[in-house]
Amino acid sequence: MPNNSDHQDRQKAFEKYAFNPILNLLGLDISCVNFDEERPDIRFIYNGKHIGLEIVDCYPSKFNIATEVSVNNLYQEIEDALTAKGFVGDYKLCFKESIYKARINSIKRVLISELEGVINGNDIPSTSYIDSMEKSASTLYTDRLKIHPYERYMRMLHTPPLEDIVECINKKNKLLSGYIEQNTDINEYWLLIYIPTNNNYYSAQGVKSLETIETEYKKIFVTDYLQRVKHIYEK
Repeated sequence: MPNNSDHQDRQKAFEKYAFNPILNLLGLDISCVNFDEERPDIRFIYNGKHIGLEIVDCYPSKFNIATEVSVNNLYQEIEDALTAKGFVGDYKLCFKESIYKARINSIKRVLISELEGVINGNDIPSTSYIDSMEKSASTLYTDRLKIHPYERYMRMLHTPPLEDIVECINKKNKLLSGYIEQNTDINEYWLLIYIPTNNNYYSAQGVKSLETIETEYKKIFVTDYLQRVKHIYEK
């Protein structure tokens, strides 16, 4: 059974990863950042001020992790089915975003049939969940068919709902008065909202700035698994 020290080490590793985009944005030297504290999670000096930064994970309420796993498994099933039919080579496959709303099990056979047709030179049906399929010049796969997801990060990026961002802020607002009372040496408190997974590719990229919000945090940032960062609030 993992001990408490192992859990703390993993937690601090996640915090460092979440904070890294801000580290780069501010031009901080990582050796000057204290990751060993709690309440708040991270401490550093910026522009002559002692900053305490608290981190909160944001799992958007619209995550559909089960569907994401089903689509990922679908790539492997397509590879195996087409290999069994005697197809070989290296292909890039891109699905339309609508596939994430489909019943994956009910469309597998149709997709495999459509992809078989595309390999044989047919056009992709307009009603298909397939956006594109291109053969690579690679000669690595001469005994089976290999599929690589194509442009998925560009096509599938979503923005967490505003209410999820606000919920994270409200959650950490409740702790802030205790931090301020406990740490008289800290001049400003900042909040980092971290989106800790790329399931469904929720990203900080489209998060809008907040004009007003009830909080004593001086700055609020959002970062994500893809190492993007947005500065969304400053008091």
